[in-house]
Amino acid sequence: GMVVVGAGTLLGAVVAVAVPALLTRALHLDGLADVADGLGSGKPAEEALRIMKRSDIGPFGVVALVLVLSGQTAAAHALFGHGWAVGAVAVCLAHVTGRAALITATRRGVPAARPDGLGAMVAGTV
Repeated sequence: GMVVVGAGTLLGAVVAVAVPALLTRALHLDGLADVADGLGSGKPAEEALRIMKRSDIGPFGVVALVLVLSGQTAAAHALFGHGWAVGAVAVCLAHVTGRAALITATRRGVPAARPDGLGAMVAGTV
């Protein structure tokens, strides 16, 4: 990737974090921010769910995104420091592992949190 063309390990790490976010239209990052805002609010469950459904982002969401993206970039930077091939394989393996986790989350016997949520479409399907 970017490391091969001489851009350096830090820029390669930023690209390794940014490209998947762009390809998924930041869907997972949006979900992370929503969960952080809802749980960080300290409100009862129904109000926390309302906060999570809102399209804006609050302070807990911003902090969660900054910490997660910084951590991912730092980890990728360290991996690319062992060589571009090691970094590329490790970043790809991390993405595959993350997607494979969905199989565990949607296995039979794991109910959706709410019957009307997005998770209800995939709960118990594997």
